[in-house]
Amino acid sequence: MTRILWLILPALVLAGCESTQLYDWGSYEEDLFVYYTEPSEQDAVLADHVAFLDKVMARGQTPAPGLLAEAGTFYLQAGNTEQALEYYQLEYDTWPESRPLMGSLIENLGGQ
Repeated sequence: MTRILWLILPALVLAGCESTQLYDWGSYEEDLFVYYTEPSEQDAVLADHVAFLDKVMARGQTPAPGLLAEAGTFYLQAGNTEQALEYYQLEYDTWPESRPLMGSLIENLGGQ
């Protein structure tokens, strides 16, 4: 009986250690890899990334830290400064920790 208990106890302990994820990252890691290794796919990755952000925000959730800024960077690299500023401002407004960096980027790009 003791032997069975020692076999079951670790399983019960591990079952109680459920991993919870604070934010939905979607396929961010894979998309980032594709974006930088397959230049022909950059437009598709940007579209998917923005669609994912729209979905997260439509659910009333906060996007994971940095995801809004990443969309801004994708737009900036595509030459769309206006959209980049919009996403940098969203990151600035959403994450106080990012304000020094986002504020500098916004100012350097001619935003408010």
